[in-house]
Amino acid sequence: MAEEEITQDGTMEPSSEQLEDTDKPDEDDQLSPDEVESLLAESDDQTDEELLLEQEAEVLDATHEKPAPQAQDQVAATPVKLDKLDGTAPALDHVDLDLVLDVHLPVVVELGRAKKLVKEILGLQRGSVITLDKMAGEPANLVINGVVMATGEIVVIDDNFGIRITKMLSRLDRLRGIAQSR
Repeated sequence: MAEEEITQDGTMEPSSEQLEDTDKPDEDDQLSPDEVESLLAESDDQTDEELLLEQEAEVLDATHEKPAPQAQDQVAATPVKLDKLDGTAPALDHVDLDLVLDVHLPVVVELGRAKKLVKEILGLQRGSVITLDKMAGEPANLVINGVVMATGEIVVIDDNFGIRITKMLSRLDRLRGIAQSR
């Protein structure tokens, strides 16, 4: 048995004889010149396509997989029967909203809107007035994540503006609003 050397930190390292032994290839791993010549001669006789098919077959045999069907092979296919869709979504027994409860959404109170040309916007300065499309006293829109969800009246609480919700929009009203804004 070869001796191992002990380093200063107390770990064991293999001796130089052991390292030399691992670098030497086994005689079984090397091909003789005659074997190399015979393999080269075999590959010269075969076309590239035949050689590739043979190599693929060897790989498939090694992995125990079935080869992919070729163009000339017949493949059996069975039709799948699908249920007819009636346009309604399947009912969910329980909706778990815990996953989205900590997601931040932008909330905007919209007093009104106006469309202006770039030329007009560049002409804005301190004291300019922009006329909005809503009249004074009309309800303001509560926009959440870009969708109008409710309307309400503007209130002032301790020098801060707020909105008192007077009407929650139905899903159909929200969809109409999205369609009109596009």
